[in-house]
Amino acid sequence: MQRQRFLFSALALLTVWRLVLLPVRDLCPDEALAVVAGGADGWSWIETGPLMALLAKVSTGLLGSTELAARFFAPMLALITSLCVWRLARGLFDAQVAAWSVVILNVTPAFNLAAVTFTSGTVFFALFAALPLALCEALHRARRWDWSWGLCAALVALCAMADARGLVALPCVALALGLPRNTRRHLRGPGFVIIAAAWVFVAAGWLLFGGRITAPCWNVAAPLVRLLLLASPVVLIALYLVTRSLRRGPLSPQHALLVGFALPLLVLDLGWGAWDRWPCVGLSAWLVFATLMLAHLAREVPRVSTERMITLRTAGIALAALQTLALLHTDFIRTLGYPWPFAQRVDGWHTFTRFHRADPSSSTTGWENTAEIVREIVSSSSMERAGWFIITSDWLLAAELGFYLPTDLPVIRPNSGHPIAHPHHREGETTPFTPWERYDFGEHYLGANAIYITDDARAKGLPADLRERFGSVDIITIAEIKHGGQRVRTLRIFSCHGYRPSDG
Repeated sequence: MQRQRFLFSALALLTVWRLVLLPVRDLCPDEALAVVAGGADGWSWIETGPLMALLAKVSTGLLGSTELAARFFAPMLALITSLCVWRLARGLFDAQVAAWSVVILNVTPAFNLAAVTFTSGTVFFALFAALPLALCEALHRARRWDWSWGLCAALVALCAMADARGLVALPCVALALGLPRNTRRHLRGPGFVIIAAAWVFVAAGWLLFGGRITAPCWNVAAPLVRLLLLASPVVLIALYLVTRSLRRGPLSPQHALLVGFALPLLVLDLGWGAWDRWPCVGLSAWLVFATLMLAHLAREVPRVSTERMITLRTAGIALAALQTLALLHTDFIRTLGYPWPFAQRVDGWHTFTRFHRADPSSSTTGWENTAEIVREIVSSSSMERAGWFIITSDWLLAAELGFYLPTDLPVIRPNSGHPIAHPHHREGETTPFTPWERYDFGEHYLGANAIYITDDARAKGLPADLRERFGSVDIITIAEIKHGGQRVRTLRIFSCHGYRPSDG
C-alpha cells in the first residue's frame, strides 16, 4: 500500500513538472492550428480534428492565448492515461504489474513527448487507455443494454474526432472482442451496434469534410528508426515476449484484450507514423498495451534470477529516460559536441524520417521571433494599414502567424480551400483571399495590398497563379531565424500591390 501511495504522489509531482515545461518551447504548427481553428466558427475537419479545436478553445478561453494554455490539457491527459493504465493492469493482473506498467510508460520517450505537447497523439494515449477499461466494465456487467456500452461508443467517437486515424478504434474493439471465444457473441449484440453507429457518424464527417488520405511510408527504415526513438529498445522487448507467449498456446483473455487493441494501432503506426509532423507521436498509444504486457510477462521469463531482472529493468528504464531527455531537449545533443543542424522546410523538417540528419524541433523553435519580424514590417509600412492582408505559402506558417501575431490582420494561405483566419479577425468581416482555391473576387477588392511570406528554402517568389493577381510584387526582406547560432528557417517576405480580379 505504501508503494501505491508513493506512485500516486510521484504522478502528481510529475504532472506539475510537465506543466512547468509547457511554455518552454514555441507551439508547433499542429498546436497552433488547433488554437486558431478553435477560435473560428463551426467544426474543423481539415488537418486537425474537431476535438482538438474544441479542447484548445476551452483551455485558451480559460487561461488566455499562451503556450501554457494551448498545451494545458497535455499533462492532464497524461495523468488520466497513467491512472487508466494502473486501473486496467490492476483489474487484469495485480497491483505490482499495475505499478510497473505506469513506471515504464512514464519513462517512454513517446509518452513524455505527448505529455508536454498538445497533438492528436496526446489525446490518443488517454482515449485508448480509457477505452479498454470501459470495455472491460461492459463485459463484466454482461448486460445486453448498459450505460458502459454507451461510454465505449462515446470514446470510439472521440478517438475519431481527434484525428482521422482514430477511426481505427472500432477495429480495435472488434478484435478485442473477437479474439477470445467467450466474448465473440458481443459482436452481434446491441452494445457493439451502438459503438459501430457512433463510429459511422464521425466517419461520415471525415468522409464529407476531411480531405484526402495519404499513402503509407514505403521506406522500411524510417518507421523502424522512429520506433527505436519513440518506443526505446525497452518496450520493444515486449514484442519479443508476446511472440514467445503466442508460441505456448492460445492467448489468455487478458492478453487477447491487450493484443486486440495493440495490433491495429501498431500496424497503422508503422505504416503512417513516419509522416507525423514533429512533435506529434501519432498512434503510439499501442505503447500503453505494450508496457502492460512487458510488466506482466517480464516476471515469467524463465531462467532469469530476481537480481538480474532488477538490473535489466533498471538499465532499460535509464536508457528510456536518457532518450526522453534527448527528445524533449534536443539542444542536449548539441552540447555533447554533435553538430546537429536544424531541419529546414526543404528537408522535410516536420517528419521523423530524417531525424538522424537534422533536428526536427525547428517546428517548435523561433516562431515568436518570426512573428516579431512580420510585426515590425507591418508597423513600419509607409502605406495605409487598411486593406493589407498576410498570405503565407502553406497552412503551417499561417497557423503559427495566426497564433503569434497580436494584430487584427487576417492570416491566410493560398490554394487550400480551408481558411485560417486570425483569432482577432472581426466577426463577419470578409477578405479577398478567404476562398483560397481561387483569386477572382470581383471589383470590390480592386487595388487591395498583401504581404506574402514563405519559409520554403526553394521558393524564389510567389506562385504563378497568385503573382498574376497583383499589379506589382517587391521583395521586402530575406531574414534568417537562428537558435544557439544555428539557422532554424529562412523567411522571404514580399509586398504585393494592386489586387486585380481575373478577366474571366
